[in-house]
Amino acid sequence: MHEVFLAAASARRRVFPAVGLSVGMSLASTFNPKPSQAPPPPKVELMADAPGPQYVWIDGYWHWGWGQYAWVAGRWELPPRENAIWMPPRWETQGESLVLIHGYWS
Repeated sequence: MHEVFLAAASARRRVFPAVGLSVGMSLASTFNPKPSQAPPPPKVELMADAPGPQYVWIDGYWHWGWGQYAWVAGRWELPPRENAIWMPPRWETQGESLVLIHGYWS
């Protein structure tokens, strides 16, 4: 009897994550379609004083999530190496959708 219970419990562990994953992926695609319209204009932000002389201001940007744009605030960031240049995020058209290309250090 104990072996049957363990086998059933083991089978449940294998089944439920797969079901949860497919439901989660389905919900994500339902509630997070790609945007078809450009984001609003950038917000005007006030920069606090830089935490140090090497810090670079990274402008805020619009992020898409759960079917709407949300503002990601700007921040001070320390470049990863000397002479690194911040390449800001941008929105590109791909087919009939817009895709966010995230910012990165070059």
